[in-house]
Amino acid sequence: MHTMNDMEKENSIYGKTSIFNRLDAIESIEDIDENFDGEISNMELIDIDVNNLSKLRGLSEKDGDKIIKKKKWKYIIISGIVGIIIISSLGVYYYVYKTVDDWRNSVYPGVSINGKEIPKISKGDLQSVLKEEYLNPVAAKSINIKAGNKNYILNFSDLNPQYDIDEVTNEAYNYKKDGNLFNKYFQITNMFSKEEKTDLSLTYSFNDSAIKPLVDKIASEAFIEPVDAEFRMENGTPIVTDDVKGAELNKDDLINKLEEIAKDPNAKNLNVEAEINPVTAKVTGDLLRRINGVMASFTTNDSNNVRLINMGIAATYLNGALVLPGETFSFNDRVGDSTPDRGYLQSYAYVNNQSVLDYGGGVCQLSTTLYGAMLRANIMPTERQPHMMPIWYVPIGLDATVYYGVVDLKFVNTYDAPVYIESYMNGQYLTVKIYGDTSLMNGLTFEPYSVANGPLSANVYLNTIDSAGNVIDTEYLHTDTYNAH
Repeated sequence: MHTMNDMEKENSIYGKTSIFNRLDAIESIEDIDENFDGEISNMELIDIDVNNLSKLRGLSEKDGDKIIKKKKWKYIIISGIVGIIIISSLGVYYYVYKTVDDWRNSVYPGVSINGKEIPKISKGDLQSVLKEEYLNPVAAKSINIKAGNKNYILNFSDLNPQYDIDEVTNEAYNYKKDGNLFNKYFQITNMFSKEEKTDLSLTYSFNDSAIKPLVDKIASEAFIEPVDAEFRMENGTPIVTDDVKGAELNKDDLINKLEEIAKDPNAKNLNVEAEINPVTAKVTGDLLRRINGVMASFTTNDSNNVRLINMGIAATYLNGALVLPGETFSFNDRVGDSTPDRGYLQSYAYVNNQSVLDYGGGVCQLSTTLYGAMLRANIMPTERQPHMMPIWYVPIGLDATVYYGVVDLKFVNTYDAPVYIESYMNGQYLTVKIYGDTSLMNGLTFEPYSVANGPLSANVYLNTIDSAGNVIDTEYLHTDTYNAH
């Protein structure tokens, strides 16, 4: 008969008692019990009746003792085996409990993070390991940006990179910890291949709020203002100073490149070439070179010295006006107010149906002379008003008055080439010339004229004349009505 220690050694798994060997022991007890009952059955076959009492008395005391002893041994053996089973079971339970308890503060086997199996490790240590392996290397990276001849750096730490380490660590730590004792034991030991596996994934995120300010800074430092071409007349000859191209950062492209790198924590190429694009000037030399001659010219005259002075000052401000295709020209914006601090003198002007002394008398003659040149260049006004009373230096209906802040003379350049305005005084004569691409005139000339409807009214028309001097079209422009002096 084996001792309790012998049975524990022989029936061990990982050095402990096996449940299957204990089942074998129970079967041995059942064999003993069956043999014992057989013997008792044989004894009961003895024919016991009144006539055979004497035979029973003859049975020896020794045989009775033997039967009692066999009964006792049967219960002793059964009790011993049951005790062994109970003790062994308690030992197994204790071993299972201790094994599970040993993993109580650790992540169970079967857990992987980003495809890497996690060894026995505490929750706090796992957090530290994940930060060291994933977060810290990302936070230490930086993106090198080359913009023109300057270099810039965007640190990943400025993007506040994050992994959901706390959430994943909690999930890994709690995996399979809600099962019963033996399910936990099977997970830990993989007994009967009952271990279940899970692969958790860390999610990466970042804050892109630091990207735009840096890109704005780079854009500001990379920007070069283009320089417009310039046009001037020298002795009737057009002179063009060419434009200079500028430069500007393609901000959207750089932002996209930086975000593309920032969202990949495993990015290897951390070098970015910022796209710097040339900026064409608004006014180019090629555009100004289209101004090749005089499209139209108009001249008026006066003999009043004060008016001539004021006309000369205004002509200086008007001279050199460049109007690009599609742009709106404003006489008041260009010439400005006729104030004494700008050199203007008092002369007679029409105000509220009266001829009164006012600073800048004579400026309206410049606006009228410009209007005459405009019509002859086939440029129609978008804003124009006649004087309140007829004036003497142009026919009735062909004048254009101005009063700063109140009445203006405006036009839009409808040609696809610039027009340049030249204005100057030559003695008593005031001349306005409009330069442009003369080919756009198509060999035609334009001549305005008025037809009086009495002393205070006139209809105005514009003749179109071909190169042979023939009037090929007449266009009605407007009808003006004036007050009497």
